[in-house]
Amino acid sequence: MTMVVNNTNRVIGVFTDGDLRRVLDHGAVDIQNIAITDVMTTPFKRAHPQMLAEETLRIMQENKINSMPVVDSDEKLVGAMNIQDLLRAGVV
Repeated sequence: MTMVVNNTNRVIGVFTDGDLRRVLDHGAVDIQNIAITDVMTTPFKRAHPQMLAEETLRIMQENKINSMPVVDSDEKLVGAMNIQDLLRAGVV
């Protein structure tokens, strides 16, 4: 997962391996000349620093995603959460 941020570090979208597969499956798309903003996922799922790990896991499971950005109240990127992090912490 790659977070796409604007010039103030606010997350405006995410680009995942699933997004890349969808672009490649549409063979007519010229990946050499397409803008990331044209193929990124938006709106996107996000976590906040004050969220409980259990809530983050529930969002991931419900949406069948393995990772998501962690943003503050201004939508500025502060980190990323991955299912592997939750496994290591014993949440899963």
